[in-house]
Amino acid sequence: MTSANISGMARQFIVGVDAKDALSALKKVRKDGVAFTVDLLGEAVVSEQEAGEYFERYMDLFKIMSADQRKWKALGGGNGDLDWGHSPKINISIKPSALYSQMDPKSMALSIAKAKERLRPIFREAISTGSFVLLDMEHTTLKNLTLALYKSLLDEEEFKSYPYIGIVIQAYLKDSEQDLLDLIQWAKEKGQRITIRLVKGAYWDAEVILAKQKNWGIPVFTNKYETDANFEKLSSLLLENHQYVSYACASHNIRSIAYVMERAKELGVPEEYLEYQVLYGMAEPVRTALRKAGLKLRLYAPVGEMIPGMAYLVRRLLENTANESFLRQSFAEGTSKEYLLRNPLELLAENPTPESPAVTAPEYGDKDVFRNLSIYDWTIEQTRREFTGALQGLRAKLGAQVPLYIGGHEVKTGREIVSTNPNKPTEVIGSVSSAGQAEAEQAITAARIAFPAWRDIEPRQRAEYLFRAAEVARQRRAQLAALQVLEVGKNWSEADADVAEADQARQPSGPGGNLRSGTERA
Repeated sequence: MTSANISGMARQFIVGVDAKDALSALKKVRKDGVAFTVDLLGEAVVSEQEAGEYFERYMDLFKIMSADQRKWKALGGGNGDLDWGHSPKINISIKPSALYSQMDPKSMALSIAKAKERLRPIFREAISTGSFVLLDMEHTTLKNLTLALYKSLLDEEEFKSYPYIGIVIQAYLKDSEQDLLDLIQWAKEKGQRITIRLVKGAYWDAEVILAKQKNWGIPVFTNKYETDANFEKLSSLLLENHQYVSYACASHNIRSIAYVMERAKELGVPEEYLEYQVLYGMAEPVRTALRKAGLKLRLYAPVGEMIPGMAYLVRRLLENTANESFLRQSFAEGTSKEYLLRNPLELLAENPTPESPAVTAPEYGDKDVFRNLSIYDWTIEQTRREFTGALQGLRAKLGAQVPLYIGGHEVKTGREIVSTNPNKPTEVIGSVSSAGQAEAEQAITAARIAFPAWRDIEPRQRAEYLFRAAEVARQRRAQLAALQVLEVGKNWSEADADVAEADQARQPSGPGGNLRSGTERA
C-alpha cells in the first residue's frame, strides 16, 4: 500500500522514467498549448561512471526529441522551428554537478574544466538541434562555481554567440541581488543576450540546517515574505534590463506573478523577452489561469526513476506543506485573498529583521552558549586564496630542524625523527630531535620544579593562558591547517576542521550573520 502511494505520487510529479517514456506526456503538454523544459533526475552522482551515465542520458534525450520535434506544431503561431516565433521547442535543464562527480569549490579551476568536458558536447548538440540549455542552480556550496562555469562556457568562441543558454538565480539567497547585478553587467559588457530563470529556491531547509551545523551565517532569508519581496525586486531588475536579459519567471505565487505581469506592462517589455514557468504536477489551477490569460507558459518536467527522484519528491512535498507556502495557504487552508496578495514589503515593514551578527571570538567570562569556531567556507574566493598562500608559504620553509624544549632551553640530541609528506614521500616537512631516557628524566625534573609556581597561580590567570593559546592558534589558523595537509595528508576541509575544533568560540544568540569565518561572503 505504501509503495503504491509513493509510486502514485511520483507519477504526479515526474513525467516519465526516461526520455522515450516521457515523450508522449510531453507532446500532450504541448497540445495543451504549453511548452516544457526537461530535467533529468538522479543528479547526485558519486562516481565518474555515474557522471558518464548521466551525460549519456542527456545525449539520448537530444537524440529522441530532435528526431520527433519536426512533427510538433509551433506554439503561439510561431514558425516551424520556434515556439512563439523565438523559443526553441526542445528545452532542457542541467545540474552541472551531475557531470563531474568531484565538483568542489576548493578546486574551482579543475571542477570547471572537468564539467566543461561533458558540457561542451551537450552544448554542441543543443546548437545542432536548435535547442535551449539552462544550467540549474543547486545548493549554495556550488552557486559561485556554477556561475563561473556558465560565464566560462559562454566566453568560448563556439558558444559565445549562441542565444539559447541560460542560468538560474535563487531569490531566497541573501546575495542573489549582487549575483544578478554581476550577471547583468557581464551580459552588457559581453554584448550578448542571456536568459535567467528566477526561482524562489528549493533547498531552504537544507541550507538552514547546514549553516547551523557549520556555525555559519544562514545564507537564505529566514522569512517567506523576505524572499517574496526579494523576488519582486529582482524581477524588476530583470525587466528593467530586458535589452540584455530574457526573463523566465518561475513561481506559483499569484502575487509574484501578478507583480511581474504589471511591471512588464509598465516598462513595455516585449513579449519575446518574458515567459512564465511552473512545475509539472503542481498548482493546476494556477497553470490553467496563466493559460487563459494568454501568457507564454512552460512546465518544468522532471524525468527519471522513482528512487533517484526521491530527493526531488521530498523537496516538492516540503514546498507544498510548509506553513508559509502560498499553495498550502491558498488551496488547503483557505487563507483570504487579501492576505495572500499583500505586498511583502508591508509585511517586512511590520516585522523588520535585524542585521544578524557575525561569529566572533568570545571574551573571557562570556556566558553565551559554547560553539566551536566556524569552519572555512570554501565558496569564498578570499578564503581559498589565503589557504593556497599558506600552503605555498609553508613549502618555502620546509626542512626545518626542531629541537626539544626542556626547562626553558633548546636541546638537540643528535638523533632525529624525519617527517615527510605522505602524499609525496620525497618532500621532507622537517625533523625533530628524538628524546631518549635522559631527556625524559630531564623533562620530569623540570616539570617537578615548575609545578609549585604554577599551582599557586590563580585559576583565572591559568585559564588565560589557554585563551591566549587559542588566540594564537586562531591567528595562525590557515598555517596550522596547511601544515596538516602537508604533514598528515589531510584534505583541506578535514585539516581546517581539526584546527577549528581545537579552538573555541561562542556565538551570540539569534540567527547567524552574513559572515563566515570572519570573511565576507563573495
